Amino acid sequence: VYPKASSITNFDEIRRAPFPSFTIRGRMVLASIKFQDVFLTGQVETHVVDLDISVTRVMDILIGKAGQQGQLAQFMRFKFVYCGRELEQGSSDTLRSMGVVPGATVGYTIVTPPVTVTVRTADGVSRMVQADVTASVAMFKQRVAQTFGVPPQAQRLVVWGSEMSMDNAPLTSYAVTAGATIQLFVTQLQSAAPRTPPAASTVQVTSLTTGETKPIVATTMDSVANVKTRTGVAFNVNPDLVRLFFNNVELSDDCRPLGMYGIGPGARLGMQQNQEITVTVADLMGQTKWLTLEHTESVESFKAKVESLFHVPVAAQRLVYKGRQLSDDDATMGSYGIDANAALQLIERPTLVTVDIATLWGQHERVEMDLTESFGSFKTKIAAIFDVPVAAQRLILAGKELDGTDATTMSSFPIAAGTRLHLIERPSPIPSTGSSSSSMVSIHVATLDGDAATIHTSLDDVLATFKAKVATALDTPVEMQRLILSGRQLSDDDQATLRSCGVHADDRLHLVKRIKPSVTVAFNGRSERVEVELESPISKLQALVEERFHVPVAYQRLTFRGQTLDSGRLLDWYNIASGDTIELTKKPKTASLELATWRNVINLADVDLTSTVLDLKIRVTILLQTPMPRLQHRGQELIDDQTLVSCGIQDGDRLTLLDRNQTMTVRIKQPSGDSLTLDVPPTTSVRDLKDTVAQRLGIQDVQTLRLAYAGIWLTEDQSPLGSNGISHDAELQLRFLRPPTASVVKVHVYTLSKRVTVDMALDGTVATLKALAQEALGVSVSSQRLFFGGQAL
Repeated sequence: VYPKASSITNFDEIRRAPFPSFTIRGRMVLASIKFQDVFLTGQVETHVVDLDISVTRVMDILIGKAGQQGQLAQFMRFKFVYCGRELEQGSSDTLRSMGVVPGATVGYTIVTPPVTVTVRTADGVSRMVQADVTASVAMFKQRVAQTFGVPPQAQRLVVWGSEMSMDNAPLTSYAVTAGATIQLFVTQLQSAAPRTPPAASTVQVTSLTTGETKPIVATTMDSVANVKTRTGVAFNVNPDLVRLFFNNVELSDDCRPLGMYGIGPGARLGMQQNQEITVTVADLMGQTKWLTLEHTESVESFKAKVESLFHVPVAAQRLVYKGRQLSDDDATMGSYGIDANAALQLIERPTLVTVDIATLWGQHERVEMDLTESFGSFKTKIAAIFDVPVAAQRLILAGKELDGTDATTMSSFPIAAGTRLHLIERPSPIPSTGSSSSSMVSIHVATLDGDAATIHTSLDDVLATFKAKVATALDTPVEMQRLILSGRQLSDDDQATLRSCGVHADDRLHLVKRIKPSVTVAFNGRSERVEVELESPISKLQALVEERFHVPVAYQRLTFRGQTLDSGRLLDWYNIASGDTIELTKKPKTASLELATWRNVINLADVDLTSTVLDLKIRVTILLQTPMPRLQHRGQELIDDQTLVSCGIQDGDRLTLLDRNQTMTVRIKQPSGDSLTLDVPPTTSVRDLKDTVAQRLGIQDVQTLRLAYAGIWLTEDQSPLGSNGISHDAELQLRFLRPPTASVVKVHVYTLSKRVTVDMALDGTVATLKALAQEALGVSVSSQRLFFGGQAL
């Protein structure tokens, strides 16, 4: 990273420096990641990305791809799912910190966030209505009916001077966007009297279970959903489980008013409490199915239903609800907070996995395991490979022996692909007589907690073998063991024998556990020690701090020696050692923000950081008396349904107002030092800006132009300027891909210690340039890597 890359105006400053000074941020790991549309098409796209970029940046890449294909990229938002967990957007978390590895497949779905439009009647009454721009006009009319009480068949909606007459058409076909104003005209229904507000009345609702009857206040324009809510309050039941009937017909459409069912004042309705709820289950291939269940139903019973529909064995199922896995088969579905219309994610865990089996005598084998097979069957397979009888086998996982009957399935153990199991052969009984008894001795091991065990071993065994036996007997992992003999620690060389360490028969060893690395967290005069690995990310420490101090991660600010810790980095990146003290401060829930408009800067006081971006936009709309605005923070446009704190907004930050109807000023710095000033909308694409620059400068071939902003080349021609973080009064650098006249140029080739100049034709190949560099520098072609403009040739 060049230190002044964000403010540099002349890139020749870097090129002229014989030894430019750079800062090493960390090794860039370019990896091939597959992105699969798991909701609609199932299409898989492969992108080569840096694992240290954020999820938000990945979303920008996919939006740019969709824009090139002519899709409605401005309405798109992506939800990413990896290993059953939704990747958070808007945060500084990187793909690497979230566990994404090279070659992984990340599933995504395209969602369209709701927008807010203004619906205005002929009487001048205006109300804000949320709508999905991809939804049909008929669905939008249902929302208008709930807001104004006007039946859909009596509505005439007009936007941009055109009537929205096709109920099946999406709102995007009428160019409905956020902040649009839609006119509502009420037509006279056939054989209808002059429209007057319906008078409040009551209907009688009778429980079909108990026979109890209660009056419910309702009008003919009240929706079925409103009546269900009032009925639930009256009968003290969950409104989601209420079913209403009139003349033996169920009122199934919650959006329809009572009058459309012919229900008037004094009508008698039947009420039945639905004991079952309906949920949706979707797999990663986009297949979605509806299932009914009861709150008291066990997870194991529900998985059996899923198996019958998706043909996925229970052992291979991972059900996820709101990021939480339904792991306890004996628990009820209600204990996980699952309610009506809940959406569950089904992830098929592969039943065939490969595990590593390691023995104490150094043999390593990769064994294929079927998670549905029995424990006894797997031991038989191990016996055939390692020649260890089933009865003598002890399989160790993470320091604990796998304990189960021969009928236990392997899926009941926490085993996944790549898991390492240690195979220990049970020692044969020590004979009371004979010459072989002299080879086996007893060593007594005691811990500081008072636990003790006697280990039968040979003095010629290496420490690694002896420690493995100790781990089994005293449940202490090998890496945490310190063995003390007569006040002296045994050798750190695990290949040394007990005899060479001075151990004799019937000696007593003291087992001391190595202290886990930990840091001290100080908060409001209170300090606590938190055990955490120094190779762990800051986000893991934040989760532990939340458990200890009950401060949500969103409001934590961790500082070490005056430096704020970034959740995407590791502890040892900040040179934090075991025992260091980290300060915890609580971020304020309210903040003062600056709003930069095209004319001035406005201070916004007492902003609740837990509120959504949409709430802030409504406040700005009321303050400035403008349509619904677009807000930008640090070059990224804010999304309506995200909270301000999840967008990284803190006290004192500045937001930028992006007016849809105005332009912004950008300056184009030419290689000669002259600047060209242009007024363009933020939605202008990079290619349109290049065309404008070429026209103003009289350049015939647009392909020779390259633009850069903040040290980054603008390579995506179809991406808008706003998505590249370009805002008002930004300065872009103009470079020519090749001089328009000369056919042969002088190319300067730099190494760390030399510089040579070669004559090169512009239509020559990179291979030719490498051959010339080999003659001048003596570096073989196979050892060369050439870079130009930050990119490898």
